[in-house]
Amino acid sequence: MPYPKFSVPGVPDEEVWQLFNTSNYQYYKDKIALLSQSPPVCPFCVIDPKKNKVRWQNDFWRGWVNTMAPSSGQFAQTIFPLRRHIQYLTEVTDEEMANLLPLVRQAEEDLGLKDGVYNVRFGDPAKNAKSVPHLHFNGLYPTGEQKIEITISKSQVDLEKKLPILEGWEMYRQLELAGHPDIAETLPPQVWNLIKDRMKPPENKIS
Repeated sequence: MPYPKFSVPGVPDEEVWQLFNTSNYQYYKDKIALLSQSPPVCPFCVIDPKKNKVRWQNDFWRGWVNTMAPSSGQFAQTIFPLRRHIQYLTEVTDEEMANLLPLVRQAEEDLGLKDGVYNVRFGDPAKNAKSVPHLHFNGLYPTGEQKIEITISKSQVDLEKKLPILEGWEMYRQLELAGHPDIAETLPPQVWNLIKDRMKPPENKIS
C-alpha cells in the first residue's frame, strides 16, 4: 500500500512513512529531528533521557513510561524495546524473551498496575501502523472510564485523511522555525482547527 506523497526538508523520502504514524505535533517534530540526521537515528537505540526516561532495564531490554504518544484514557502506557535493533518477533531469542517478563513484573509493581493490554508491532509498517522500526512491546493500562481503541493497521483512506494533518503540522513547524510570534493566528483557520487538538500528547495519570 503506497503512502500519500509528502516530503519534509532534510528527511529522506524512504523514512517519511514514520511521520504518518505520529499522533501529535510534538511527536511529529521530535521524529523529524531524528530522521533528519545522517544516518537517521533510531530513538530506541539512542535513548534521549529528556524524552524517554529509562526506569527498568537488564542486559536485553529497556523500559519506560510512554510520555511521547500515549493513548488517552490510561493510567499509564509502558514501552519495552529490545536492546538489539530488530523488527520481527521471530528474531527474538528464547533468552531475550525470558528476560522480558521480570521487567514487566517490576514495572507493574512500581506503577501499582496489573490490568490492561500488551501489544507488539513487527515487520512491515504498512501492515501494523508502527512509528518506530524497532521491535518493542507496549503495555496499556486503561482507567476503564472511556473507550480506548488501538489502530492495528491503516487503510489508504486513513492515510489520505492523515495527510492534511501532516501538512498542517509542517506549516506550523516552518513558522515556528522562523520565530513567528503568533502562529495560530497566522495559519488559515481551517488548518488550525484541524491540528489544534493534536499538538500535545495526552497525559498519563501515572508517570
